[in-house]
Amino acid sequence: MTRSTIAKFLSSVLLTGSLLCGSVLPSSALEAPNFRVINGGQTRAIEVNVSPSASDDWGDNLLAIDLDPGHYVYALKNYTIGSCVQDLRVVYEDEHVEYLYNINICRNDITLHY
Repeated sequence: MTRSTIAKFLSSVLLTGSLLCGSVLPSSALEAPNFRVINGGQTRAIEVNVSPSASDDWGDNLLAIDLDPGHYVYALKNYTIGSCVQDLRVVYEDEHVEYLYNINICRNDITLHY
């Protein structure tokens, strides 16, 4: 390959990579995706918190009503988020607390199994 062919190839690879990254990386304020928190377990969830992975603050309980086994909720409906990668905290009626870290909520529904 000539030097010019290699340069064109590398430019093409870099452009393709930046286009792919641009479509995967979130903007500073994303409309929250329609991901669901599904209670596939046996215990009622009484609190669900979603927080950016870099944050120490869990924020508000996103459940308007308790999440019974076999039901689901769109936890972030009408919210904006800064990143697709979030942490979840779930508090159950028996006071058990479950933590799920680094979840890509732009791609995944969350199923609880407690």
